[in-house]
Amino acid sequence: MSKQSEGKRGVDLIFGELLFVNFLGEVPRSSTHFFVCVLLGCVIGYIVRLLEERCAELRRMRDRYIANAQANLVLQTDEFWRLGMLQKVGAAELDERELSRLCRRIVNYGLQDPRHREISTVFKDHRESLSGLLRWASKESIDLSDALAVMRLHAEELDRQRGLR
Repeated sequence: MSKQSEGKRGVDLIFGELLFVNFLGEVPRSSTHFFVCVLLGCVIGYIVRLLEERCAELRRMRDRYIANAQANLVLQTDEFWRLGMLQKVGAAELDERELSRLCRRIVNYGLQDPRHREISTVFKDHRESLSGLLRWASKESIDLSDALAVMRLHAEELDRQRGLR
């Protein structure tokens, strides 16, 4: 175990204990009660750290998207560029709620909403939702920022459905 993870575990213990003792209003007197409080404190500290790390990851995704969008303001109107940028910052790993939260934060910076789709709604199956589209594209190694490749793929799927290929 690395020293960094040991340090985080120690911080979890201390932070969780402080929260729990503050909640109880007093330090436990019996050893069994103290052990239970330490255990609960560890669990609480660990959960709080996981939540904090997840929020930090969302902030990093938002900051990467915003930095790229501000550097390429002209491309902000291109739907495929916005979808590709979401894919590149790792938004495919997010669930619907987190993805929606990320998009709202991007819009708060005055940028166009990455969820706004017109052309990419051509995928009507399991990729209908934005998170489903991002996951599918990442799994299939498809770059959503390449509009020609995405449209070609859609045309090939339509041809297969109609029995032309």
